[in-house]
Amino acid sequence: MIASQRIVVPHAGKTEIALNRMRNAAGIFSRNGASSVWIARVQAGFDAGSFHLYNVFESLSHTAEVAVELETDPAWQALSMEIDAGPASDDRGPSIWRRVYGDTDDENDDAVMQRSYVMPQSNIASALELMPEIQKLLVDYNVRTQVWMPVVAADMTRITVTYSSHDTATLATFMDNVGTSSAFHEILSKASTLGTLDRSSFLVTQR
Repeated sequence: MIASQRIVVPHAGKTEIALNRMRNAAGIFSRNGASSVWIARVQAGFDAGSFHLYNVFESLSHTAEVAVELETDPAWQALSMEIDAGPASDDRGPSIWRRVYGDTDDENDDAVMQRSYVMPQSNIASALELMPEIQKLLVDYNVRTQVWMPVVAADMTRITVTYSSHDTATLATFMDNVGTSSAFHEILSKASTLGTLDRSSFLVTQR
């Protein structure tokens, strides 16, 4: 699975304008063939207050097909001109990521914890070997975990581990009960020998 990520930081007093434009963009991506599209707001942590627009694709080829369709889409062209004429935000991306571990319920997982590690490529295989240990800790919780690697991004030095659930309360319960456990911290200790955790964000889907 491939996902593109666009980050939007609204200007003061223009959050609603920026969000409406993101919703417009989400609709355009969906109509042009993206498998799944959603918007999330960073409620806490790194980039708090920003919005993320995610598009999911089956493959890089599928990503390219949608990109080609966008180039000639009148609605996309009009939106781009509108943004250029009156910016309401500082925008970054898109960056493109490949999922290398795990699964999710994109349509229903509204709460996500992202943890970003700076990690040498040579250590990624060892890091992925730790994920089944984490998966065992999720058995009694409605929480899913994934690992994402950058394919095209401004920063190619990091991987992102996500924990997602249908709602904030469920994810918070998991973090209370598992995130503080000795078993979880033992895994984190192993991970710390492979890379450095330096960013964490909590996101909630905007419906």
